[in-house]
Amino acid sequence: PLLREGRYAELDKYMNQFQQDFENGKRDDINLMHLFRAFNDPNPSLEAKFTTWIAAYPKSYAAFEARAVYYEKAAYAARGGAYISQTPESRIAGMEAYLRKAVSDEEVAAHLTAKPILSYYNISRIAKLTGNRSVMKQMLDDAIKVDPKNFIVRYKYMLSLQTRWGGSLEQMQKFRKQVQDAGLTPDQLSYLDQMIAEEVSYLAQRSH
Repeated sequence: PLLREGRYAELDKYMNQFQQDFENGKRDDINLMHLFRAFNDPNPSLEAKFTTWIAAYPKSYAAFEARAVYYEKAAYAARGGAYISQTPESRIAGMEAYLRKAVSDEEVAAHLTAKPILSYYNISRIAKLTGNRSVMKQMLDDAIKVDPKNFIVRYKYMLSLQTRWGGSLEQMQKFRKQVQDAGLTPDQLSYLDQMIAEEVSYLAQRSH
């Protein structure tokens, strides 16, 4: 509602406070990710609102991060839900244009706060989509530097190691061993174990 009503001062204060709470250890990366999902609405009319917010607060981490989240969602909306082979080139071009905007905003955002974990996470999401493994590894390394116990970027990296994304079960198992003593919670480690179990099942089904 704050964005739609043009209440940018309040919006900027709220969202940057959430980021500061994360940086001060008062909330974790998963909670922060969910809070910024408020900007997942791809309605075209919202782009001007985000741009006005950024114009009013050109050094606001939250403003750039929020618009990047919006652009990424708009990219998926532009592509549509059909298989890629059945998706017109115009839709693919539209998706790619929005993804470029998203990455651009994320790169700006990453330099506007001390621990831009969501920027690294969302760049990872886009890199996974485009198959850019070197960028994903860089984002993982950057995320660990600012938040050694982060889960969301590690989770996204684990997804990229699935066979269907060009990885392998062995790579997933190796990564799981690497994060054993990284400070993740038992539930988070269990979630990664479940991903490996699902990969084993997936490979077994493919082998028949």
